Amino acid sequence: MLQVLQYDLQAPDILASETVVAEYDGFLDENGVPTRFYGLQLAPDNKIYGNIPGFNSRYLHVIDQPNLPGPACNVIQHAIYLPAHNFGTLPNLPFFRLGPAEIPCDSLISQTLTPETGQPRDIRVWPVPAADVLYFSADAVWDEPLRLVLFDAFGRPALDRQTVRLEPTAIVPLEGLPPGVYFYSLLQRNGRGVKAGKVVRTK
Repeated sequence: MLQVLQYDLQAPDILASETVVAEYDGFLDENGVPTRFYGLQLAPDNKIYGNIPGFNSRYLHVIDQPNLPGPACNVIQHAIYLPAHNFGTLPNLPFFRLGPAEIPCDSLISQTLTPETGQPRDIRVWPVPAADVLYFSADAVWDEPLRLVLFDAFGRPALDRQTVRLEPTAIVPLEGLPPGVYFYSLLQRNGRGVKAGKVVRTK
């Protein structure tokens, strides 16, 4: 890309709000590679970073204040010089800006936690992938009811069951949920996580 375009997503006519906020300045890196714009991505620091298309390069562009209109967003071309060459990609930066949540959701972690008292008890979840129903069970007696929260791929709660009993097996219908990837958290009454993981609904 030779230009960076900005759109006001709250404007009545989004396409009509198009503004050119940067044009490629002709800069070449040490290998003669043109540092055009490519692969823009919002990062957790609320800046947008972009790399260079088609070549190994050590430069990244930065949009310093992407929410400010027009030139005030401050596009800084070839602003960052990387310690090594980079080709075609930026790192994945998952950060959903959901604010403080009652239930922490980390889609990168799937683990079984040991309850505060008693012996470790593993919890099984099946089938994965699932069509119409999920089953939850424990390999030992688990008298305490748990809370189950299912999040969609954007981190939004899609299902919340306050009382899930694992004795003998908890059956959780999935009707009303569209096909896709979901992340679940099982919690005790005090909010402590017992198990978290990922499931897939196929239809």
